[in-house]
Amino acid sequence: MKKNKKVMRQAEKQLLWEAWEALMQSSANADIDCNHIDDAKNKLMVFINLLNAEADVIFDKFIKKYMQSAYRFHRIVCVEGFMADEMIEIFSMLKRDLPGGIETDGIDSQEKDILNGIAETIEIKIESIKENVKYFMDDGLEIVGAFKASAEGLASEDKSVIYSQMLDFWNERVMDFYENGDMEGFFDSCMDIEFFSTLNSQYDKRAGECQNKVDRLLMSFKKDTLFHEINTYEEILTYSVSRLRGADSPIIMDAVLKMDEAYASLEKMLKKNYVFSIKPAPHDMFNGTEHEVLYAEQQEGFGKGEIIKVLNCGYKYKDAVILRANVIAAR
Repeated sequence: MKKNKKVMRQAEKQLLWEAWEALMQSSANADIDCNHIDDAKNKLMVFINLLNAEADVIFDKFIKKYMQSAYRFHRIVCVEGFMADEMIEIFSMLKRDLPGGIETDGIDSQEKDILNGIAETIEIKIESIKENVKYFMDDGLEIVGAFKASAEGLASEDKSVIYSQMLDFWNERVMDFYENGDMEGFFDSCMDIEFFSTLNSQYDKRAGECQNKVDRLLMSFKKDTLFHEINTYEEILTYSVSRLRGADSPIIMDAVLKMDEAYASLEKMLKKNYVFSIKPAPHDMFNGTEHEVLYAEQQEGFGKGEIIKVLNCGYKYKDAVILRANVIAAR
């Protein structure tokens, strides 16, 4: 299909070139014989129509360029929304799997209180993510919509200026390329036409601005919602679930297993989206790029600058650190 389109474009360019040659020949004849004037006028009309059609092709490339970028921005926003939806599903499944009500009869009252507290916290997480992802998607689609609207506004512009500049450019430059038989060189140089050059600069500026807005929105959503909710879930595992580990009750043991599986599912979801956790091991050296020291203390067996404990994991998207891991380091 691409090869066929390329052949068709080549034929269209060749047709315009031949129309111009025919016009030149007809105009020369008209200068000699008045009977050829009508023929010259007809060939001029054919040439102008073909030249305008070529201007339309170049112009349409810009519209396509805008739309492709708009689709790319839209996809980036939606992928982030899908990741949040998957997180909601993981926490919702965990909420359904945690024992409650009559299922907890006979369980130690302290363990029961811990389970109920975890279940309530998970419910709050689900509602918080749902609310934040709605705001995120609304803001993201508004940014993309504004960018797309600039292309739609462009498509409705009066093209008479383009046609006029295209004709002027042809008259000024065509002989330079015609004498060298460089038809492709002429069409490549059409991007130097003022209208298209300005259009290209506007596109670069608008696309860059849209990319920056989308990037800032994504980073904020990742840090303040996705990573925050995972970090606070890690705290549940560290400070609440740890008190349930080793329990004799099969119900408690199963609940702990479900919560561990939920965390594994969250990590798998992140990796699938090129997000990797930063989890330094004890005795790893502190790295200011990936780690943030919350406490520094002396501890036997640890040298200065070695990490004693990780309080919260950090995260990086591909190779870019988004959130540093909170650690306790030796001094």
